[in-house]
Amino acid sequence: NYSCNMESNSCEPNWDNNGFGEASDGCVGNAIKDNVYGTGTYATIATWCNAATITGHAGGIIDVSFKVKLEVWGSSSAAPASEWGSLKIYYKDGSTPSEASPGTLMYTVSSISSGCNDISFSYTPPSTVSDLRLCFLYTIGSGDNDLMIDELSIGETPLPDDYTWTGGAGDNNWNTVANWDSPSGTPASAAPTSSDNCIIASTADANITAGGACNNLTINSDATFSLQDGGPSIVVNGDLLVGGLNSSILTTAVDSIAC
Repeated sequence: NYSCNMESNSCEPNWDNNGFGEASDGCVGNAIKDNVYGTGTYATIATWCNAATITGHAGGIIDVSFKVKLEVWGSSSAAPASEWGSLKIYYKDGSTPSEASPGTLMYTVSSISSGCNDISFSYTPPSTVSDLRLCFLYTIGSGDNDLMIDELSIGETPLPDDYTWTGGAGDNNWNTVANWDSPSGTPASAAPTSSDNCIIASTADANITAGGACNNLTINSDATFSLQDGGPSIVVNGDLLVGGLNSSILTTAVDSIAC
């Protein structure tokens, strides 16, 4: 996890670039801001992280939050929300962004309310990011204003693990550890939870006697998945994915798959 309150005694120097500087009238204490007005070079402003300070990504979803405010130039008064333009957040991996080359687009803030705004979004990169360098690029709407950025926080939500049914325990209980292989293909050390993906492969029929939950449930082509009499149910929090016409799903009136 990474956080920056945009204070000079902390991480602010890594963001104090390209015209942005520290200001004392932030949403929480100090912040960074720059003036945007008119047309041409003054109508677009950008700031970015210019040091390898955001590391440790493990391949999951990147969660970003920050505060943003549009101020009337030369004062601490909030500008009208109608004067907002567009703020785009980009990233590069291992190289410093710039206004001309900001990187890969993660998110666009297309509107705000007047005053301080809490912005948050999640982004799934195509691969692991070893050295995350964000870039905030703002294009003017109207007016002569300052763009302020404050209280940046970056975290990671792990991607769901994939568990494959083996039926190795022989009891057909969804929650028995020995019935599953782990994401690495070795016997699992724990049964899947409601945040994990579960796969029913053609190599082992699943005739479930005691139910459970998962994120996505995938039933591969030629696989057989059934819920035995007695009322077991599988709660699927994500998607039910059936891989082909040869897949077989068998339930009774008292058994269920809940999606």
